[in-house]
Amino acid sequence: MSSREGGQGRGGAGHTARSLLPTPVNSRPPRLHIAVPLPRRINTTTHQNTTQHSNNHSTNNHNTRPTYNHTKNTTFRIQLRKINPNITTDKQKIFETTFKDLDVPLTKLTENNSGYYAITDEAAAVDKLTSSKTTDLFKKINLRPIIPPDIRAKRTIFIRQLHSSIGKLTPEEIAREIKTQQPWAKILEVTKIKNYTHVIKVPFSEISITPKILQNGLLMFNTKITPSQIELEKYTYI
Repeated sequence: MSSREGGQGRGGAGHTARSLLPTPVNSRPPRLHIAVPLPRRINTTTHQNTTQHSNNHSTNNHNTRPTYNHTKNTTFRIQLRKINPNITTDKQKIFETTFKDLDVPLTKLTENNSGYYAITDEAAAVDKLTSSKTTDLFKKINLRPIIPPDIRAKRTIFIRQLHSSIGKLTPEEIAREIKTQQPWAKILEVTKIKNYTHVIKVPFSEISITPKILQNGLLMFNTKITPSQIELEKYTYI
């Protein structure tokens, strides 16, 4: 009797122990992957916020640069080189020439070893200071204007894919034909690139000429040079 009761006791105890253990389903590890997207969303949001902040910061920096560059580029400097280094031209004479004869009021005139730097804050004044008329005027006071390299590049084009019948002609013949067909295009010269017959370099006297040519092309020797064949010279600041 006591043995049965003892057995029942053990059975009861065993049953009680089994009932306290978790069921096979509950014994599986928690499905923690359900909670994983939550921190991912938080991290993604944080990353987006950080990226947005970075983009805003970059945009703000980008927006501040044009103001600085614009301020920096409002001054244009043209060198006036002495033709005869032993003759010095009076500054007041230079101011009179630029102001009265050329209608270009200079903001400053600084002296250097080879002559002077004429400084202006007007882009249109650059063409006036380096035109053929100006060259003749400055020559009378022993000075010669030197075109800055960036301005020279904006006045110069390359013509590519020329027909060999045109490319084999002399630079003088090509320049004369361009002047004949485009009287408004004040060409300075034609330069050939090595011994190539399919490409030439053509500088003009004014910046306002090249945009028109880039848009409409050129006529020469009974053919049309299309805008796709014309490229503006590039200048890289160092």
